[in-house]
Amino acid sequence: MNSSTTLTALDVDYSSCADMLLTHANHSVATSDAPLNIAILAKDYLAHLPHLYALWQRQTRPWHIMVVENAYETSAQRLTRYSGKIFNLLESQWPLALPGLHRMDIQDYRFSINVLFTHDKQGWKQFCASVHWFIVDGEIYPEALRMGVPNLCIMGMLDKADNIVKQLQSSQFQIIQPCQKGVERGVWLAQSRRPQVTAAAHQGRDAIVIGAGVAGAGVAFALAQRGWRVKVLDPIFTTNIPDSEAYRYASGAVTPLLTVDDDYKARLSRAGVLRARARWCRDIVQHAGIHQCGTLELDRDKGHAKDLIEVVRQLQFPQEWVGLVGAGEASQLAGIAVQQQGAFFPLAMQIPPVRLAYTLLQHEYIECIAMRVHHICSVEKGFTVHGSVLQMGEDYDIYAQDNTSATAELKAPVVIVATAMNSLSLLQASGLDKKTLKSGQQVSALGRLESLHPLAGEVMMIPQHKVNGGPRCVIGGQGYYLPRQEGFCVMGSTYLHGELHPEISKVGQQTIWRKMPMSLPVTLEELQESGQLKGRACVRAVVQGRLPVIAELSHLPGLWVVGAYASHGMTWSSLAGDIVGASLEGEPIPLEKDLLSAISLKA
Repeated sequence: MNSSTTLTALDVDYSSCADMLLTHANHSVATSDAPLNIAILAKDYLAHLPHLYALWQRQTRPWHIMVVENAYETSAQRLTRYSGKIFNLLESQWPLALPGLHRMDIQDYRFSINVLFTHDKQGWKQFCASVHWFIVDGEIYPEALRMGVPNLCIMGMLDKADNIVKQLQSSQFQIIQPCQKGVERGVWLAQSRRPQVTAAAHQGRDAIVIGAGVAGAGVAFALAQRGWRVKVLDPIFTTNIPDSEAYRYASGAVTPLLTVDDDYKARLSRAGVLRARARWCRDIVQHAGIHQCGTLELDRDKGHAKDLIEVVRQLQFPQEWVGLVGAGEASQLAGIAVQQQGAFFPLAMQIPPVRLAYTLLQHEYIECIAMRVHHICSVEKGFTVHGSVLQMGEDYDIYAQDNTSATAELKAPVVIVATAMNSLSLLQASGLDKKTLKSGQQVSALGRLESLHPLAGEVMMIPQHKVNGGPRCVIGGQGYYLPRQEGFCVMGSTYLHGELHPEISKVGQQTIWRKMPMSLPVTLEELQESGQLKGRACVRAVVQGRLPVIAELSHLPGLWVVGAYASHGMTWSSLAGDIVGASLEGEPIPLEKDLLSAISLKA
């Protein structure tokens, strides 16, 4: 059957079954605004999208579509064979040919396509979602069917009807309504005794975030974008714009990590960069001062990026993600003389972290409260947060009320702990660090978080006129060298485990200077003697293995821990927000299941 005949038959099939599909959509989910998740198990999944998009426009709830693409290297070319509004929208945000789970929002948070690019024929095992509809052209894979909700809708080929029914029955589903037939396809309704899973949003969209750094701000913003009312608690709100020096001069880079085996950290880094690019809209980029300049990564003689050039060659990722450049092109990109070849990451960014957090917290649904949290209590239908509300600064413009110093108690069904080094001690002080097994034995509930420890570091800020204006892009190697920001170029960094109170030092400056992979027009001694050299020392929170912790406590649904971002806070920020937001709303989680396990609390 040729393409036009197939599409005509598909047209008739959707027209014939539309009423049944929409009736199921309107009655199969707990609340009227809960999402409907659809898994398309069809090689030509693109042909179904305009029909589903048209159906979605006839009702009010969000729809999220999931597909697995095994031939992802050529998927962009296949997309051009189709025409229509949805394909025009998809073409502008179709992902690069990079392995992993990619989410495209046709309408923000209302209609999304979640496509897994993988060569694994059992790719469906990597999704984490509750599926309400299955659209199949062949068989329903068991690893996909495990995600089915108790009241299921299946659209499949009529000539495969017997096989579809058998597959449903083998997974403990029973057909409860005769097939509604189209030309080539029909629709079945099936039911099982599986427990109904209700998303947290069903209890109300109110949340408390403890901590206003890039971790807490990223989650608060993601929830606010989904319509949640979020209270962010942090003592930092006692002043106006936090630490004017940090606000102006603090700067970091978001650069994808590459490893020859594409390990967990590299995959998480890729997911984080892509989520940040997708979620930080033009206004966020402008107000936060994000510089989308790319990163020139130079070969290191040790560490995870050893033999960088060979890694890039082996991975064969698209040039739009990373490409090899010779010394001449590297110098042009950097705007300074670079005496070696390297790898250029066009989508990397330079970001002021304090400005980013502040910008994200400007959302109209976010209320910022100057509060030092002492403990959290688990109560019926949520949690209470107890602490001291501190005196507000007179000019702080993102806080809606006047509070004097007092003991306060706030309640919400969802609480996110994002207090960096204080996360572990807060949970321990609250008595929430243990869970009781069926045997009655009490065991630790925090797993990986128990290894939380400080990783101190310092950076230098060099007047731009001392280095001829600095580089045009981020330069990475053993250290990093950033383009000018507010008249200074940041160089970093040092790493010292276990230090909670780091200070700027000449030894640290020497360590940073030795990491610079190019000649500079000034010496460190001249900079130190000039009195114009600035610096900052800070503490990063890290756990063993250097992966972040983004997880809900298994024994306390609704209580999340987000942190241990180490040196990658801005990389993980948007990704963590979407993981938490999707989970609370009942959307497909925008990260593969094995990576979710790697960032969970499980040791």
